[in-house]
Amino acid sequence: MAVRAVEHRVSELNQPQRAILMLKMRRHENEFMLSGEDSHRDENRQKESLRG
Repeated sequence: MAVRAVEHRVSELNQPQRAILMLKMRRHENEFMLSGEDSHRDENRQKESLRG
């Protein structure tokens, strides 16, 4: 619900670059959720172990 409010506000601003950025962020979020969170979790854990 909050996302729709933000989308509405961005559309009111009439700034296409912001709308494009928001759509890209939502696309990446959807790709993340559809790709399987376990693989992302494991990948992030591996990166963390390499850091420290």
